[in-house]
Amino acid sequence: PQTLAGGPGHCAPRQLTPRGFAQHVALGRHLGRSFAPLLRSIGADHRSNLFNLLRAINHHCFPALLTDQGNFTLIIESIKWAFKHTERNVAETGLHTLLELLSNVQGSHVMNAFYQSYYLGLLQDVFSVLTDTLHKPGFKLQAMILSHLFLAVESGAITAPLYPEGSATSTNQQYLRELLLQMFSSSFPNLTQNQLTAAIQAMF
Repeated sequence: PQTLAGGPGHCAPRQLTPRGFAQHVALGRHLGRSFAPLLRSIGADHRSNLFNLLRAINHHCFPALLTDQGNFTLIIESIKWAFKHTERNVAETGLHTLLELLSNVQGSHVMNAFYQSYYLGLLQDVFSVLTDTLHKPGFKLQAMILSHLFLAVESGAITAPLYPEGSATSTNQQYLRELLLQMFSSSFPNLTQNQLTAAIQAMF
């Protein structure tokens, strides 16, 4: 199957037999054909079951999610929709799925391509629910996801540039701090730049 980086899907040999590999390929193709129509047709009341299915696929058959770039983007947007939901069980399923997805991506051959495509959007959307009082029950998971995103940059695990081409920023670490300062300045206008900068520095 094709992946975000255009290479073959990967799974450790001890985890994937030839039959299992064929099943991953078949599942990926089936998702490519059916996920978008299913998402459009399924009622909001039943989407929690769909997100439970996505979480199970991510846990057991992660390579199957990578077979189609367009479909994978739709899956990411669906996970975002879930963790933004005001119904607690749907939001928690979305947060758990995203955290487990990030763990699968970490260290994989698609990591750089994944973060170049989705890092900024995920950071902004997770931060938006973190600061929204309607989503307070998910605070622990939200904080864990942000910690994962921060560590992926701070540790140097992401080697591809996240900042726009031609930007004055020269490192991902610097870019992350600039993004956080922009988001904090917008969300907390009552705080000074010095206070916000100190808060961001304390995160690292």
